[in-house]
Amino acid sequence: NEKKNAEYKARIIELCKECGFDIVPTDDDIKKYRLWKEQNEMCPYTGKKINITDLFGPNPKFDFEHTIPRSLSYDDSLENLTLCDSDFNRNVKKQHIPSELANYEEISKRFGKFYETKIDECLSAIERNITRGGYIDPSVKDMRIVKRHKAQLELDYYKGKLRRFTAKEVTSGFKHSQL
Repeated sequence: NEKKNAEYKARIIELCKECGFDIVPTDDDIKKYRLWKEQNEMCPYTGKKINITDLFGPNPKFDFEHTIPRSLSYDDSLENLTLCDSDFNRNVKKQHIPSELANYEEISKRFGKFYETKIDECLSAIERNITRGGYIDPSVKDMRIVKRHKAQLELDYYKGKLRRFTAKEVTSGFKHSQL
């Protein structure tokens, strides 16, 4: 993660410089970049494309949004964060879970398809890296184990994102697990 964050930081600096402004990326900026790439540079709620200047420029138009509102879930994890059009977040979504929104079907198609694809990719990576009978070089075996574990971590993450996004209610068990 440290290596990935360093790459993200360098990329943020480079992209912002190309757009004509300098930035010293914070940890939150790195999270924003990660979510931006994860969401295919689009807002899952409005379908708007997110430009780098709309994310990091002098007047950002997109900010963090808690999929299940923090006031309802106490969850401030990356699994519960998305980038959202600031106006939509403040004036439409507010303290609602996605399934309560009027345009949930449209949002669900956009968001669900993407995360279902990511889940399928993780499952395929896990399957490809299972070591089956017979001799295998120890270094190759170790590499497959690492890849399988990494894919499992990503699978759990994407399943958590999808579960939060498709929730119909916030149960007390979920709230208590976040405390």
